[in-house]
Amino acid sequence: MTAAFHEPLFPDIDGVWFQLEVDDPSAGAPYGQYHREGDLVWAEFYAGGTLRSGRLVGNLRADGSFDAAYCLISLTGELISGECHSVPEFDAQGNITITDHFRRSDGTTGTSQIRQIPAPVGGVSGDSAQSRAGARRSAAQGGGRGSEWGSPCLVLQRRDVPAERRAARAEFPDTPQGGMR
Repeated sequence: MTAAFHEPLFPDIDGVWFQLEVDDPSAGAPYGQYHREGDLVWAEFYAGGTLRSGRLVGNLRADGSFDAAYCLISLTGELISGECHSVPEFDAQGNITITDHFRRSDGTTGTSQIRQIPAPVGGVSGDSAQSRAGARRSAAQGGGRGSEWGSPCLVLQRRDVPAERRAARAEFPDTPQGGMR
């Protein structure tokens, strides 16, 4: 039995889109959407700048901050992973910002900030380059400051499961995730 989790008295990030604040907005910046269910927080990161995709999962604390682990992949194939302590707050306009205090697996540490943005026009579903590019253009209308790889807390595009993964799931139906480990 799990303990009851009370609704937050702090910014609720569930369903909210964010974009990393970068020095040069014209270069593009990673963006994504956060989710929350009780004390579980997760995010999927979308391409922007040199980010190809990423994921985050963590636990919400009673004060509204959360601790999470993340994994990213760059356009060049570099894998980046680590942990972060993230603090959501309201800015003067009532939008949510999240300050991320991160520590990568390679020992690099730092702080970055992501800012609430409007949901991308037309969403980000599907696997077409056109839909990804449209979503990136929409999200890139923001701006700001920070280091592109500073924040691990952004979002990744959902895609249909490839045929080979569907086949693997059918092959191992009794294992967790249908054979996907």
